[in-house]
Amino acid sequence: MTTTASTAPAATAVLENVTKLVPTLRANALNTEHLRRVPEENIEALQEAGVFKLSMPHSRGGYEASMSIQNAVLSEIARGCPSTSWVATINLAVTWMVGLFPDAAQDEVFSTDNLRTAGVNAPTGKGVRTDDGGILVNGQWGWNTGSLNAHWAGLAAMVTEKDGSVGPQFLLIPYSELDSIDDWNATGMGGTGSVSTVAKDVYVPRHRVLSVIDLGNAHYPGSTLSATNPYFAKPGTPNLVAVSAGTPHGIAKGAMDVFHERLPGRTITYTDYPSQIDAPITHLQVGEATMKNTSLDAHLDKINALIDDNVGKEMSMLDRVAVRGHAGHLADISRDIVQILFRASGSSAIQTSVPIQRYHRDIQALALHALMQPTTATELYGRVLVGLPPNSVFI
Repeated sequence: MTTTASTAPAATAVLENVTKLVPTLRANALNTEHLRRVPEENIEALQEAGVFKLSMPHSRGGYEASMSIQNAVLSEIARGCPSTSWVATINLAVTWMVGLFPDAAQDEVFSTDNLRTAGVNAPTGKGVRTDDGGILVNGQWGWNTGSLNAHWAGLAAMVTEKDGSVGPQFLLIPYSELDSIDDWNATGMGGTGSVSTVAKDVYVPRHRVLSVIDLGNAHYPGSTLSATNPYFAKPGTPNLVAVSAGTPHGIAKGAMDVFHERLPGRTITYTDYPSQIDAPITHLQVGEATMKNTSLDAHLDKINALIDDNVGKEMSMLDRVAVRGHAGHLADISRDIVQILFRASGSSAIQTSVPIQRYHRDIQALALHALMQPTTATELYGRVLVGLPPNSVFI
């Protein structure tokens, strides 16, 4: 656990706050999907609960919450609304990254009232280095989850340096200087508002630029605060992957909740069972889903420990890829749990008013995310376990 004694009670209170929000988030979930973005009511509720301060530096009024606390909070949010949880996930990841930037950038970003962030790590933008060390950037970034609710963007771009070399840089840009394209229409995680973001000749000053290579190697020049704070002395990708695990974990929990809520009094059409509860197939389905749920918890505990136990230490290559491996397996198990319960829910469950169909569609989508895709993540982990080099730079 990395949460300090002074911030631990506040971070724990956030978890208590969001647990109380689950019924409201679930009640809003259908509208969230119809809007194709998280409604402001949900965002304000998370803000009031303290969610967006979890990964913020203590020196800026944040909690520097451990990964176990962050994922517990995100899992609870996902029990109510997976789309809202995923928007919160990206916010926590990008806000943590802001803490890695030079102090001048932190001063600028963290001075924003009720700060909300979003961003994209894929370097689909292009930039050129200017004479003063800044960057002039153009480009388009798809899948920008939560951008419609955010103040600041964290965006990666391939930047051409003065010597002609090209490399990835991570940029902090106010959303007021960017445009968006209303192109988010998805069958899963449909309420995340993951529209495309566009930059047209946007100038980014030097202090709001950080090398992606430095980000991956936990090297953060220019930030005296981060240099002396072990909470930020960890590589970026494992932290991003780890904090992504809370949402699929919560999706399985939410599906279990709504399945059991519908179970009493339900019948199985065209059978003689007076109730679904009396059918042996139901016992098998519930038993299997529950035992898989135990495995789900174990994988999340392992992911949290890989981050929290490495604070202030150099993270080994094996631990880095283990985060991805366990995250991929967690997503796969969550998908299995929801699939079992959805198949046991009958044809009435295909109606959009029945929550389990949304959990089913959402986990199908989230388990395809590149950083958690089960087969890719397991292959990467296995390669390193047998002594081969990783086949990805996103570790």
